[in-house]
Amino acid sequence: MKLQNTPRPRARGLPTAILATAAIALGLLATAPAPSALAQASSWTLKDGYLAFEGKPQFLSGANYIPSKGWYMILKNWTPDTIATVEADMKAMRSIGVRIVRFPPLWPILQDDDGKINHAALDHLDELLRIAHRNGIHVQVEFLTGGVDAATMLPAWAEGNLFVDPKIIAREKELVTAIVTRLKNNPGLFGYDYGNEVNVLYNRLAHAPALDMTTTAAQMRDWMLAITKTMKAADPRAMIAPGLGAQRTKEGVFNIWDIAAATDYTTIHSWAYFDQTIKSDPWIGQRTLYNMNYNLAYNAMAGLPVMVQETGFAEWWIGSDEDIAKALRISLVSAWAQDGIGFLWWGSHDTRLDYRIPVERNATYSEPAILELDGAMSNLEYSEGLIDSENQPKLYGREFKRWAAIIDNLGIGWKETLPIVYILQPDDPKRGFPDRIQRTAFTLAKQTHMNVKLCPEWKPIPADATAVVIAGYALSEKGKTHVAEFLRNGGHVYQSWANDFAPGVIVSDETTTLATPEFLIAFPRDTIPMRNKLPINDGEYLRVNANALKVRAITSVTGPETRVLLRETKEKEQTGNYDITAGEAAKPAAAPSPKNPKTRIQNPKSPKPKSIPTDTTTTPGNRPVCTETTIGKGKYYYFAANVEEALAATYNPWQADNTDKIYAALRPPGPVNINAKHVELYAKERGAEKLLVMLNRSDFAQLVTVYSRQGVALRNHVTRAPLGEGNEILIPLNPGEVLIAEVTAN
Repeated sequence: MKLQNTPRPRARGLPTAILATAAIALGLLATAPAPSALAQASSWTLKDGYLAFEGKPQFLSGANYIPSKGWYMILKNWTPDTIATVEADMKAMRSIGVRIVRFPPLWPILQDDDGKINHAALDHLDELLRIAHRNGIHVQVEFLTGGVDAATMLPAWAEGNLFVDPKIIAREKELVTAIVTRLKNNPGLFGYDYGNEVNVLYNRLAHAPALDMTTTAAQMRDWMLAITKTMKAADPRAMIAPGLGAQRTKEGVFNIWDIAAATDYTTIHSWAYFDQTIKSDPWIGQRTLYNMNYNLAYNAMAGLPVMVQETGFAEWWIGSDEDIAKALRISLVSAWAQDGIGFLWWGSHDTRLDYRIPVERNATYSEPAILELDGAMSNLEYSEGLIDSENQPKLYGREFKRWAAIIDNLGIGWKETLPIVYILQPDDPKRGFPDRIQRTAFTLAKQTHMNVKLCPEWKPIPADATAVVIAGYALSEKGKTHVAEFLRNGGHVYQSWANDFAPGVIVSDETTTLATPEFLIAFPRDTIPMRNKLPINDGEYLRVNANALKVRAITSVTGPETRVLLRETKEKEQTGNYDITAGEAAKPAAAPSPKNPKTRIQNPKSPKPKSIPTDTTTTPGNRPVCTETTIGKGKYYYFAANVEEALAATYNPWQADNTDKIYAALRPPGPVNINAKHVELYAKERGAEKLLVMLNRSDFAQLVTVYSRQGVALRNHVTRAPLGEGNEILIPLNPGEVLIAEVTAN
């Protein structure tokens, strides 16, 4: 999702301060019927939370259409050769299972500098849709594409505030009306969006000194509503999507709540490269691939269906077709499994290496590199397609065909049965919340094999919640009220850093910074009988594999409702005189840090303690770090450290990290589970049918044990081969492998 305040490399698009343009990743919609079954545009509707053709809901797989010749200038340079190119492109896409494409007619081609509609170009667009229809493909058309592939192209009259200036908006409405009126009866039409990432266009123009692009969230909401109303007036049957990825704040411009108020369904634009997750994990890794799923969960909070409209891995980033195939199949299958309504790969075709974008229009507002290189795009733009520029499918294009067909065969209507955990989104827009921390919390929850969703703290906890995660911040008063009620009613809650709910756990402002810390799992020895139903074992060690972890000092733990789960241990080496070894006399404290007089620093190189602490004191070396408190009918787990933040700052920590075991305390026992945290799990039912979907989100082999209380038999849905039966079934998964298993009673 190319968010407008995400820093992006200059090679891709905008300068660092601006959001880069959406490398033409125009979204992928799929699985439309063959041409003989196609009717008119009104056949597409929303039904049962999915997009439906002739009343039949379906998951859509497709691609953003990038012409194999002529780039997006084809509507201007429409010749018999152009028509032949479009025909060949559509046939090639149809051959790999693409059924729906997204296409951006460039704004200055459709509406000239005098504001006049170019009806010849509209005729060409209409013909493009009819060619698509002949080949069994429907087209999502974008209204106002003024920026794409780092170039900005606007009609001269639109060089102003596109979202506030009433004169500009009036002409925008004229264009929208003209497009919809021209296409509404075209059988190749699927629907519309506002334009190729108008949020990126907004950010680029906002940095142009001659333009005043000041726009409030309320004004942007009014603009989106005005465009939607104009479209609906011209064709009440038409559907509209935003065509951009939401800004992840509550009250910012292009926030998901305002987008949802103006559109029929929402979209995500998920880019591991531009969202910077490649600085967290490898390409075939945890947060890199979960980035899309996190974005899906964020949009779902607004209550509308969500489409993956742009996602991709350019060959400039990943030189291996095999690795792109892994990323593609994991992303496509998990988008379906997480109740997305469609998956649009970026993009359909490679761009020919000799192509240059025309830069004579609005060059001032384009990415500087475009001008410096005389229209040459970033390297990544030339290697983005499922199909090459000679219309030959690539390896991962064939992988797209394979998995789109499998998903089409499975269909929709599957109910997820795993327990649901909600990660709360903070309420205070001034406080903000870094995506990297929330994405890390999302990944940890996924590693425990729960159904992970997001919820804003200003809303009550949904009724389907089993557990709640509050990752590294204190709740607002409204948030505390909602979570306290959830706890009283029997919910399980985890919170790190700030303690909002355990009155018997007293935390000071003193912090200790630990490098690669390990904590002793040591339940208190007392006269209160208890059973350990947690995924951690008494007397062992739990490692937070972070380069630097800040731990707050818990000074006392009181009350029979609270027990200690983790305690500090002596690290491998000391800095200064501060010693926290259990059973040893504490040495004089080191001098306070001049920057933070309440912070002490430790080094990770001293041996582990010789004895296991068994008392409940909070002296150095024996201080609790993680506690469990009974509140009402529920359980509250408090971790006195910035766990998610520290892991977010550590590259690929997962192999040696055990933090998922604390998150797993939130997961109740269930009928099925697996033991491999790098493997994502879905457990689905549809009537009497049952499926397990397992996705190896790593680039190394995984040996997975499927545990079943009742005993089951598993069969590979694709190959029909039996996988085993019983209460424990061992299944090997190759790097990046996706396995869909049918489940029957043993």
